[in-house]
Amino acid sequence: MELPTSGTIISWLGAPIKTRTEGKPMNREEIEKSILGMEDVGTVLLMMDRSFVGRDPEPEAVERAFYILKSVFEQRYMALSVAFYGGGAHA
Repeated sequence: MELPTSGTIISWLGAPIKTRTEGKPMNREEIEKSILGMEDVGTVLLMMDRSFVGRDPEPEAVERAFYILKSVFEQRYMALSVAFYGGGAHA
């Protein structure tokens, strides 16, 4: 099975998305791995929800949890962007 190259259209989550414009094939395995890595963001959100909702606010803990969530999201999103667009997209 050949991976798509630039100029082709693939369907990802029901929306047409153009592939990289650099002419290099997309690495579907890296994209899938990066999408699965985004599940960590949902896990952190669930942990925050279960820890803070309905309880007395602890400002330091809420702030720390927010920064952890932000860090996890940025790391996972950057990995997904690099896998989809290629490393040169963020140079």
